Amino acid sequence: YDAHAWVEALIDGVWVSYDPTSMVAPSRITFGLEQALADFNETRSEGMFKNLNSAELFLSIRGWFRQLDYQWSRLVLGFDNQTQTDLLKKLLGDLTSQKMTFFFLSLLGIVSIFLLVLFFPLRKKSTVPAHQHIYLNAVELVSNFTKVARENKGSTAYFKQVKPFLPTNAASLFNSLTQDFEHALYQSATDESRDSRSQKERAMKDTLVALKKDLKQTKAI
Repeated sequence: YDAHAWVEALIDGVWVSYDPTSMVAPSRITFGLEQALADFNETRSEGMFKNLNSAELFLSIRGWFRQLDYQWSRLVLGFDNQTQTDLLKKLLGDLTSQKMTFFFLSLLGIVSIFLLVLFFPLRKKSTVPAHQHIYLNAVELVSNFTKVARENKGSTAYFKQVKPFLPTNAASLFNSLTQDFEHALYQSATDESRDSRSQKERAMKDTLVALKKDLKQTKAI
């Protein structure tokens, strides 16, 4: 309620105040709003909101804003060089060039990690089963070689469609992958051990590598 703004100019070594808000009564500046209103037999508690000043909620809100203003002044506006130095001394002890270098490099690293996580989020681990992932890679190789897309065809139907366009060895390898994929797809997880599934997946990977090599050599020829 007593807030006011003015300017000061240094003239001949003396700071002189100038009030740009000339419409404000001098008593308002010198004694505050309460006294300025009293000179005119008025109070700020009169009017339709006269009971608001005494309301508990209003008083609490005023208290919160005062506390917020205090913390803003103390932690932000008052965070000068000396305060910064005192804080660093509390964290690091005696300030040396090695400690300061380590501190700022660590701070830079934390900010860099935060920015990386923010703008380059980590990719979620794929939930596609390994046998399906291997088979889809094989389908991509075959479709690129034969120019025949799988679309919505089943695995066996797709193999029969592309078989005439594949070299003999590549067709055999892709047929093996197709059968392994169908077996893994329809085989219940409880019907075989984890080690057995891992062995089959490794075998499929080896077959995929052989298929890729065979198609590459055929293209080269």
